[in-house]
Amino acid sequence: MTDNNIRKYISNEFKEITAIFKQISNSKSKEEVKKLASSGIERMDNLKLELKKITNTPNK
Repeated sequence: MTDNNIRKYISNEFKEITAIFKQISNSKSKEEVKKLASSGIERMDNLKLELKKITNTPNK
């Protein structure tokens, strides 16, 4: 991945995660909140793994 692609990827992921949190704050349904939270956690985990690959940080 080029530096520019890495920046775009990280920026896009943060935008997506932020959008999920906004949906959670606007949600009225407990089930929808659970589904959105699960999706947000998955995206954050994937971003964390990608950042570890990019920075060559070992998994703990």
